[in-house]
Parts: sequence; structure tokens; C-alpha cells
Amino acid sequence: MKSVLKVLVAVLVVGAIWIPREALALGPVDLEIAAQVGGGTSTVGSGAVNALGLGVGGRAGIDVLGFYGGVAAMYYLGDGGNEADSNGVPVHTYRSSTLVGLEGGYNFGLSILTLRPQLGLGYYNNGISTSTQSGIGTTGSTFQNSSSIYAEPAITALLPLGIWFVGADAGLLWVPAIDNAEVAVTVHAQLGIKL
Repeated sequence: MKSVLKVLVAVLVVGAIWIPREALALGPVDLEIAAQVGGGTSTVGSGAVNALGLGVGGRAGIDVLGFYGGVAAMYYLGDGGNEADSNGVPVHTYRSSTLVGLEGGYNFGLSILTLRPQLGLGYYNNGISTSTQSGIGTTGSTFQNSSSIYAEPAITALLPLGIWFVGADAGLLWVPAIDNAEVAVTVHAQLGIKL
């Protein structure tokens, strides 16, 4: 995921430096590329370690006559803590998550602000690392992945700054295949370029 973020930042920098403003006119089609940072609440039942927490990622898409379609990826660092296993024994658990998906929405212009209600659909991967502790130290550790589809209705607000823009989005992340699934609230800040 770190390499994806590095490539996204490099594309933003090269685009800002090497592409002259006059060459950006694509007619009724605009290209958006943005880096995102934010966080989310837990997607699993109460008492479980949050698999979201702080997250970094990016998105890219096109805007055609107000309709937006694109791809997005986020990596959430997650959190660690003690949870009880199936036998009631406390184990140290660390969870993190990766989301990769498609987004679609429609732009509404409000003065200089653009509001975009949107829906994201994609692949959710939850990495779970556990270790059992005893009086003499760690007695065992395991790592497992669980994956599912996700749906994330959201609203995005964008403020243009020339070819650059800043923005924020808030959404409700639902991962139906996770046991004791709860809807998580996600919030991200964005910095991007619109060509």
C-alpha cells in the first residue's frame, strides 16, 4: 500500500509541474486524482478491536457532464488490544483493513463548492493478527485474513484552488459478511488535482 501512495504522490507532483494549464482542457471530461487521509469507527461488534482507525489512500476518476466515476483504495492502520477467543481466553489482537473499489456519483455546484453524493462498492480485506500470552511470554501467534464486499454511501465536498482542490468526505461503510457487522462512519480529507 505504501508503494501505491508513493505512486499517487508522484503523479500529483509531476502533473502539477509538467502539464501546462492550457493543455488541461479535456472538453466536457475532467480527470480527478486525489490523496486521502482520514479514519473510521469499528466495523465489528462492541468490545472488538477497531479494524479501521487512521487510514491513507487515494482515488482517481473522471467527471463527465457532472457524473463522476472512479476507483479508490484505502489502507487503515487499525488498532490492537485484548479480545477473548472462542474459549474465553484473552488474546492480544491487532486488526487492519484494506479497501479497493469503484465510486460513482453526481456533482452539484453550490457557488464555488462542489457537493457529490456518491456510492462506493468494492473489496474489503481485514487482516487479523493474534498472540496468546502466558506468564513466560508469548505462547503462540496466528495471522488470518477475512474478506468481503463493501458498500459505502458518502458525500464529498470539493473546493477548487486553480487546478488543485481540497475536499472532505464522510460516509457509512457497511461490510455485510463480517460477523457482528456494524456500520462504520468514515471521514477523510482530500488534496488533489483536476485536469
